[in-house]
Amino acid sequence: MTGESHPFADLTDEGLEALLKRAIRITVVVGLLAALALWIGSGWRNAAMMATGAAISAASIHEWRRLVRFITAKLDKKQTPKGAPIAVVFFLFRLIILERPFMLA
Repeated sequence: MTGESHPFADLTDEGLEALLKRAIRITVVVGLLAALALWIGSGWRNAAMMATGAAISAASIHEWRRLVRFITAKLDKKQTPKGAPIAVVFFLFRLIILERPFMLA
């Protein structure tokens, strides 16, 4: 071991927020470029599936971003952000209802 700290160890709340914003932007751009390439190469149906997958991924990252804001507000004993209860409910809904069939398989 070299004794160097992990790059994420020094990540601040603002840095994490910027990281998640970039992740959303990159996901949307790469998804749309791939959808465009698929549209040209194999038709609109495959392009639509790629664009839908990119949109779902971006929405998931956005959901994590909202959860991170909620958790950091609770840890720092600050006011809970607006929409935090809705973000938690949708997160739990997705985990319990939508992903449960995949866990049972």
